[in-house]
Amino acid sequence: MLLALLTSLAFGATWSVPSEGTLAIVALLAGDGDVIEVDASTYLTELGEVALRDDLTVRGINGRPTLPALSISGNTVHVEDAVLGGRVVFDTIGRSVTVENGGRFTAARVDFVRPDSMALLVRDSEAELVDVTIDDRESELRALRAVNSWVIVRDSFVRRNAHGAIESEGSLIELEQVVFEDNSAVAGADVSMIGGSLIMRGGSSTNAAAVPASTGLPQDGAGGSIVAVGAGLDVRDVEFAFAQARVGGAVAISREETEVPLSAVFRGVVFRALTADEGAGIGAAGPVSLLLDDCTFDGTTANTVRGGAVAMTGGWLRMVGGKLLGFRAPIGGALGVLDTHVVLEEVTVDGEADTRGDNAGAGGFAALVRGSLLVRGGSFTAVQANTAAALWQSEDSVVRVEDVDFGVLKSAGTGAIVGDGGELSIVEGRFSDVRAVTDALIQSTSQVVFLDGLAVVNSESDLGASAIRIVDPVDFQMMRSDVCGANGGDQGALSVEGNLLRARVAASTFHASSGPIGVVARHGNVDDGGVLELSHLTLVDNSGTAVRGSGNVSLTNSLLVGNGVALSGPGLTASGNLYWDNGDDAVDGASVGSDALVADPLFVSRTGDCAADLALQSDSPAAGPPELGAHGGPDAGRIDRDGDGWPAEQDCNDLSASIYPGAEDIPGDDIDQDCDGFDADADGDGWSAPSDCDDSDPSVHPGATDIPNNGRDEDCSGEPATSVVGGRGCSLAVGSQPLGWVLLLGLATRRRRR
Repeated sequence: MLLALLTSLAFGATWSVPSEGTLAIVALLAGDGDVIEVDASTYLTELGEVALRDDLTVRGINGRPTLPALSISGNTVHVEDAVLGGRVVFDTIGRSVTVENGGRFTAARVDFVRPDSMALLVRDSEAELVDVTIDDRESELRALRAVNSWVIVRDSFVRRNAHGAIESEGSLIELEQVVFEDNSAVAGADVSMIGGSLIMRGGSSTNAAAVPASTGLPQDGAGGSIVAVGAGLDVRDVEFAFAQARVGGAVAISREETEVPLSAVFRGVVFRALTADEGAGIGAAGPVSLLLDDCTFDGTTANTVRGGAVAMTGGWLRMVGGKLLGFRAPIGGALGVLDTHVVLEEVTVDGEADTRGDNAGAGGFAALVRGSLLVRGGSFTAVQANTAAALWQSEDSVVRVEDVDFGVLKSAGTGAIVGDGGELSIVEGRFSDVRAVTDALIQSTSQVVFLDGLAVVNSESDLGASAIRIVDPVDFQMMRSDVCGANGGDQGALSVEGNLLRARVAASTFHASSGPIGVVARHGNVDDGGVLELSHLTLVDNSGTAVRGSGNVSLTNSLLVGNGVALSGPGLTASGNLYWDNGDDAVDGASVGSDALVADPLFVSRTGDCAADLALQSDSPAAGPPELGAHGGPDAGRIDRDGDGWPAEQDCNDLSASIYPGAEDIPGDDIDQDCDGFDADADGDGWSAPSDCDDSDPSVHPGATDIPNNGRDEDCSGEPATSVVGGRGCSLAVGSQPLGWVLLLGLATRRRRR
């Protein structure tokens, strides 16, 4: 029987392809809304190409038949429970399925297995693939190509395709729970986008490789998994692992072929064990707006250029939360950025340097050339480099670091942070266990340097120089900081060198440094007219000279205690300072001044190491007026004298570690431990001492009923209530009026209110 069996001639008829029939003939006879059933137990795959038109559904029954190449020109065509593939895909126009004219292709559980041409071409149309497997393709064409279309792929596997999986031009591609494995291509082994947008939800990409083939195109060898040229990206909850490329081990983004502003968003994405020459996780050439929200980079390596996690040129990068772990690159161990504005918020950085070796040649975490970098919150640990273990800035860049913890940083050359031009600001930065060959903590030739609220413990320079070295600043300010244990440097904790216009260090502590000089005030060119102002410093137990100045240095209102030498240098002027237990009060022409105070400052605990509590006891001669040392002066607001974790401007008693906002307030001791303005309410009546005249009795408080003649002052008015005997009996007096008159007055008032 050569003709199909027609079950119903009405709209929505069901056709069956008989064993001796062909799908092509049945498709020619079927009309809008019809269903064609192909029996897998009897159907033999036919040669050629089958044209599907109108609104049709082709459904496999009794198994999954293998269909020939399909050319679809209808408005809506569904292919269900069938296999597209086999040798019949060798067609002359290089496609097995074409969708045009606004049609929609919906394929449920469809396999594209070993075709030697493109599995699916979607042009000016919509397509949806569900439960699809596209694998083992050796053809030089990609498995799926979309042109000006909308394509959805869900719950599918795409693997071992030698020339890439998906190619898009001007299309919207949506991928939901798609697993990509072992795909390779010249660029973008999993997805190649030119224009349009890619939305990716869930799924993963493993072992993708972008293998350069000298095509001459900028994207040659870019994007191990995804290459996006002029295309927007929205990727969420996806894992990229073991991918490799020339640029962008997982993702490469470029705006070279479009003037449309690009946006790329990654949320909850994991980049793991990726490699590239540049940008092991993401490589971006902009301007591009890149958002990384709660993403993780783990074990990503840029082999030859920059950016162990991200390399970016032009645009904006914002990373919120997330982790950067075990990264490596020659420049910018995690971030290598040029002409880019970067914001990092609450990011955890762990370079895993002990297990992976150097993170970078320069910029163990980040290298910034021009542009700007703002880091808020988060932590940096186990990062190392040849130069600048944490951050390296260059060429008029602007860097600001706020409320960040730095720990276990190592540099084979200079410093944890190196600034070369531009502006550098560090506010509330905490550094511990930082080690370098020279200038362990900060070396900056930036024109503007602002350090506020630094806490430094145990920085070490192997060969010399300073923990903090500032060279040729136009404006340098350091305040409200604590540097302790700056060891091994031949210039101590702080060195300000060369030319300067404005430089000031105030309300700061330099403690227990083992170098020959605790603070190098200034050396180099001293004829530029600039003055280094040092005020309200606490310099304690530094083994060398506390302050040395070769010219134009003033030191006022400071504490110099237990230093090897207090002052040195003919260019140093000192006045209004306290000296105690130093090896020498003054040498080499420096003068302590006629108003010098020689007395024990009475620290809470002076142990000679970083565990000391250098807060002043209440009867300290430095408590003022005038106030001396780091706790005094107009810039001392953030100094925590009692070590309870609350700065002076928020602590109602910064000389007692048991008193601070939120502390346990002990009732009845007349001490306001929690800084709320009152002692605790011991009896729970809503009133605390001293307003409550008896805080042990809840019936006694201001406004309580005062019972006459009981000898108690329940309302805390200052006297107990009393009673008066009248002429015609006993009545209670209120003021000078008998109680009866008061009651009558009250009744009259009530009547008037009615």
